[in-house]
Amino acid sequence: MLKATLKAGQQVKIARERRGLTVLELSKLAGVSRVFLSALEGGGDVRMTTLDRVCKALGISMEELFAIERGTT
Repeated sequence: MLKATLKAGQQVKIARERRGLTVLELSKLAGVSRVFLSALEGGGDVRMTTLDRVCKALGISMEELFAIERGTT
């Protein structure tokens, strides 16, 4: 579980940076706190429903989020 969480956080950070968003901007778009989003990017725990909200704010699906690591997005 920890490995998957770290991967999710890393992928969120990559996707956020590719879109030119700050942590604060994405947190507002996703309806989560800046502190939570920073913790997620650092490997903190996240529920799938919350990760889905973050993905929607980024304009991508969870499948696309995890494809970033494979270099296919």
